[in-house]
Amino acid sequence: MRILHLFSNWKWTGPAEPALNLAAELKKRGHEVYFASGHNKDGRSIIAERAGERDVPLIGGLRLSKHRGLLANPRDVKILAEHLRKNPVDVVHTHMDNDHAIAVRAMRKAKSAALLVRSLYAGGVDSIARRTAAVIRDRCDVLLALSTAVTEAAPETFGLPPERVRHTEGAIDTGRFSPRERKAETMRELGLDEDD
Repeated sequence: MRILHLFSNWKWTGPAEPALNLAAELKKRGHEVYFASGHNKDGRSIIAERAGERDVPLIGGLRLSKHRGLLANPRDVKILAEHLRKNPVDVVHTHMDNDHAIAVRAMRKAKSAALLVRSLYAGGVDSIARRTAAVIRDRCDVLLALSTAVTEAAPETFGLPPERVRHTEGAIDTGRFSPRERKAETMRELGLDEDD
């Protein structure tokens, strides 16, 4: 399966790590995975740097700013549509409002048959902005919600049929967050013995 992840930010914050970890894990499982993230005005993207560390191929040329850009968004739509025509994918997976909005327009322009999947990291229904609801209502084939409350409210909030909404638990990197394995190391760093 060919999967393109879009992430409209360049900072290592919020859902950046879970989004990139998902892409890397899907690649390990044999899928053809690509990732596109935003960059700052100097062209830097911490997410792109981390994608390289995880051996996740990047799609360049997109601005993918966190917030809607009157000049950048139409340009991104044009570039992404051209990319989708030349390199069709099975799934476009979005993670933020602006990349979702760009994907919807680019997929229409390219006449892409890919599924549009959206991961929604909001903890509760009250934290969902009107813009989030509007872009999801515009088009979303599958909504992955990390919150039970959002999963339950999604059909009414977004006008999606319940069968297109899935609850998914957030993933924990147990190799990285393993208190037992790090306990001895941490105690040594603090100058403590096991008896302390």
